[in-house]
Amino acid sequence: MPMMVAFKQNQDETALPTARFAEMLAGMGAGVGVLSGKRYPLSDMPRLPPRSVPVPELQP
Repeated sequence: MPMMVAFKQNQDETALPTARFAEMLAGMGAGVGVLSGKRYPLSDMPRLPPRSVPVPELQP
């Protein structure tokens, strides 16, 4: 399965605007963090915690 990595360096929680990755995310419905198991729905803007590096495995 495809993976996505988001480097988050600032100190505030931030929404990830998934619309800018529409071509890459076509046909994908969610991502599940390979380290945390946290589910990131791609239909809305997932919230990223401060100073984090989520690595979701993308799923249809």
